[in-house]
Amino acid sequence: MAKSPSLSTLWKGNWRVRARVISGIVLFAYILFHFINIGLGIFSLELMESFQDVRQSIHRTVLGTTLLYGALLTHMSLALYRLARRRTLRMPPWEAFQVVLGLLIPLLLASHVLHTRMAHELYGLNDRMGYLVGLIWGNQSGWNQAILLLITWTHGCMGLHFWLRAQSWWRRALPLLISAATLIPAWALTGLMIQGRTQQALLSDPETFPALADEYNWLPTEAFGALKTGTSQTLLVFASFVLLALSVHLI
Repeated sequence: MAKSPSLSTLWKGNWRVRARVISGIVLFAYILFHFINIGLGIFSLELMESFQDVRQSIHRTVLGTTLLYGALLTHMSLALYRLARRRTLRMPPWEAFQVVLGLLIPLLLASHVLHTRMAHELYGLNDRMGYLVGLIWGNQSGWNQAILLLITWTHGCMGLHFWLRAQSWWRRALPLLISAATLIPAWALTGLMIQGRTQQALLSDPETFPALADEYNWLPTEAFGALKTGTSQTLLVFASFVLLALSVHLI
């Protein structure tokens, strides 16, 4: 009987391969706990925001910020580099699907990052979960973020599977892992739906909005406009890098 590859084989390859794997693990861990956080809205907004406080106490430190955004830039840069260096765009369907998902993520993520972290840093927005889910519920932004949730989770799960698929312990655990991989996004979307409806109703009520606006340090119209412009500029920069990678590939 053939032996399962040892754990040491997971780290084979050059530094680019290892950097892509490590940055992917960091991003997957962030996504996992972020989705768990959203799903806590099933129980209460208070529990949802308490967990958010714990997460932010880690990833909004200097070290946490450097690690998270460094991993994001590293992962995207190496993916584009790999695309540019390919001799052919012919690839297995699963790999093509993962590449397409990876290219879609920044298109939906840019708005999310600018309207939360950047708005917090630039304008002092108190980007609590209650603010975010109430703001996006019932409009196109809500649909975009739900799609982003599904795309990032699918992309991450695929990457994790094709990295670990040769390990016997991973194959044995697949039935349980598939169940968890299905339940976690469902958990997050349910929490988003429950609290999104509640908070959107409160934000739409003239009697409750002033207190919430004060609590969240609601942004003026000009700030929302600047964030929208910043999102468009970020997408143009990303599109330029994608076109550059494709140009290098063709040349």
